[in-house]
Amino acid sequence: MHRSDASDRGVSAFEAGPSSHHVRPIVGLAGVFAVALAVRLIGINWALPAVIHHDERNVGLAVLKALFSGSPCPRFYYYPALAVLYHYLSAVLAFIVGRHYGLLGRLTDLRLPDYLPYARSASALAGALTVLVVAKTAGCLRRGASVPAGLIAAFGFLSVLHSHYATPDVPLALFVQLALLFSFLSLARGNSRSAFWGAAFAAFAASFKYTAFLAIIPAILTATLVEPRGGRIKRAAQVAAVGLAILAVLNIGGIVNLPLLIDHIRVEAVHYFQAGNLGVPGLSYDNPRGVMFHVRAALGDVGYVAGGLALFGIMACASSWLGRRYLLVSLSFVVPHLALFASARAAFPRNVLPVTPVLAVLAGVGVARAAESVRTKRIRPKVIALMTGFAILLPARATLLNDYLMTRACSLAKLQEWFIRNGERVGGAGYRVASLHSLWTPRTVGGRDLSIGEVFVECMKNHKRLPPPGWFLKQGAVFFTIERWGVARYSSLDWPGRMLGLVRHYCVLVHTVRGWPPDARWFPDSGFAAPAIGPDTFFGPTVQIFVLRPAFCPRPPGKG
Repeated sequence: MHRSDASDRGVSAFEAGPSSHHVRPIVGLAGVFAVALAVRLIGINWALPAVIHHDERNVGLAVLKALFSGSPCPRFYYYPALAVLYHYLSAVLAFIVGRHYGLLGRLTDLRLPDYLPYARSASALAGALTVLVVAKTAGCLRRGASVPAGLIAAFGFLSVLHSHYATPDVPLALFVQLALLFSFLSLARGNSRSAFWGAAFAAFAASFKYTAFLAIIPAILTATLVEPRGGRIKRAAQVAAVGLAILAVLNIGGIVNLPLLIDHIRVEAVHYFQAGNLGVPGLSYDNPRGVMFHVRAALGDVGYVAGGLALFGIMACASSWLGRRYLLVSLSFVVPHLALFASARAAFPRNVLPVTPVLAVLAGVGVARAAESVRTKRIRPKVIALMTGFAILLPARATLLNDYLMTRACSLAKLQEWFIRNGERVGGAGYRVASLHSLWTPRTVGGRDLSIGEVFVECMKNHKRLPPPGWFLKQGAVFFTIERWGVARYSSLDWPGRMLGLVRHYCVLVHTVRGWPPDARWFPDSGFAAPAIGPDTFFGPTVQIFVLRPAFCPRPPGKG
């Protein structure tokens, strides 16, 4: 496709600026960005220091170890360089601020909860910027689609949820969408210059998670299609080389330590494709549903109404020259991405985060196209507002309820405090417990090392006799009655996939643990969706805390 062909089809509007028919509603987009950032920052410090996402803990401990030893390289390659770098920079910033205000004396005084608010805020900002990219992409496709698409993305439940954690999933989604946008612009404009930007952003995405390098496929594809037949292979090779070069530069530390890099990547591959969610071969959740699991998770993010609008948006795109090119670009990433994760044994709903913005774009296009069918132009904005409000009603309600929960005290934090006070009485000094939720504990409490680990919890659905408020021991387990107030839960992570704002008194999301590890059962991603699956979510069920003793711990004194 030559540039003259593209211009004949009206694509010059991409370069015509604000005076073209692609109107840029600056005020509306600013409002969308503000809303997206606000819902991601509310409760950003939730449950610190008690509850820390396991990925935050794994990366953070490696970063702190490197900082304490004076090393600029944490030598942690389970995730690529940028996933570790922004933890590293956040830790340095937290120490500088803490030292300035007298909160920290030495570098070794720094702990994970001290710097995680900075890293989590960076993740929230990346999520809000993703919303802007979604709005820009939708605006390029159809007039009036930017704000609806932006609002649908702004209230995406999974996106907002994971924006509260300093994990790589949300930042990589931002760079994947940038790669798709520039690949689309390259195809629409009829030149390959933007394809190089697409390859660069794909390299940045892959520097948060290795699998995100699939985002270079659209850049290579568009570079091939827009070039004359004789130079296609050469230009595609150049685009791929640029992406690989940037990826190598960003991950130079891993290349220098290549054997360790390969070993860490191999461990992650075993986790996903052999061991599964639990990380132990033969004991983990199997993924028999494949693609449908991820499709349901994606619909659980944006909502089924937006999913239906996305289908209408696909039909609208298929009938337009620009739309067909966007479908080609987006599907060249979405299909390989879903195929890769559908083939894995480990299934995490968060793996659809690079895909759900595409649904938001298509839903925004569907809203704008439906409004165009109204003959009276004056009421078209009202139709757009009505359809957008209907699409975001349940996701927004769930997201705001989740944010509200994150402003309240966490029951697991109370649990940690209880074990710190009563740990020796319960099981003796050094008694460990195990849980889906990571618990951060000071090295010493009262001059003694209490190596408190984690706790498995289960919301008991049909427990008839509720104990009085407080903790007590019963038959080797600890029970706790949650305060009696209820909220609706957007069960996008619920088994077996009942999403879209189900309101129930109880929801068993964590399977009963009968032992460790022979009969352990793990619900995919539920342990890291706190507080959406936490005991604070429901109407006051009894939460049973199974006190387990892993094999590597000594038997508690006085126990047979």
